[in-house]
Amino acid sequence: MTGPAEAIRSMPTASSRLRIIPRPVTLIAAIAGARYSYKDLYTVDVASEWTGSPRYMKGSRWGMFPSVGFAWNLGNEKFLKGSRAVSELKIRGQFGDTPLSDTIFGEQYMFQANYKNASGVAYGPHSSGEKWFGVNTYTSYPTTITKMAAENLTWERIREISLGIDADFFGCLRLNAEFFKYDRLGLIKNVNSVLPSLYGLSDIMLYNNYSSDRTTGYNVSLQFHKRFGDLFVTAGGFATQYKSIYTKMVDDNPTEEYQKQTGQSRTAFLGYKCIG
Repeated sequence: MTGPAEAIRSMPTASSRLRIIPRPVTLIAAIAGARYSYKDLYTVDVASEWTGSPRYMKGSRWGMFPSVGFAWNLGNEKFLKGSRAVSELKIRGQFGDTPLSDTIFGEQYMFQANYKNASGVAYGPHSSGEKWFGVNTYTSYPTTITKMAAENLTWERIREISLGIDADFFGCLRLNAEFFKYDRLGLIKNVNSVLPSLYGLSDIMLYNNYSSDRTTGYNVSLQFHKRFGDLFVTAGGFATQYKSIYTKMVDDNPTEEYQKQTGQSRTAFLGYKCIG
């Protein structure tokens, strides 16, 4: 008959049962689009991207990212056709979603819970020498959760809207200008700090599509190009300006209201207000 101690010694250890299971990272994407153009005056483009990633749980792995764009070629309108002053004039715009690159190439299987071995708990002979359970001392390592499962995680995305103009005046002066706004939505963050303490999760990570930010700005370029006999002259310049602000973020509960980051620039420095 085998005693309790011998039975325990014969049990396979964690290291003997350890298996390395490869988990390949697969990214699948499909894109479809269509264009309609009327007399080279009005053009509409529609497109959609479907992308799947193992970063999310089944049911949330596929994200759809639609977009639509338009262009109005005023240079071909009757009232401008043949104009010497305006050789090209086009107004364009677009609106749509794209997957955030960090979402595609970042940490995989984020929806899964993580566990670790906690401090060992000894069992076996009593410290006074009473061998109430065999003759040796054994250590048990209980499992402790370090990251909660996040089954509702879904794709982070960029939602962009832009409006631009392309023009050529007198056949030698080229203007390109674009105004844009894009929002990064559903940014995945550890929201542990915004949970009430009664949840009992103070040291456990919990990811959620929580944060967002917004960038607005413009790009303008102007180029001069003209031939004078055998001499071709070109000159130009470019200007861009943008501002990025936090629209929602974790841990935005400062002691002083002026230190609150929501609504503030992402490149701003935090510090004390003082006089002098």
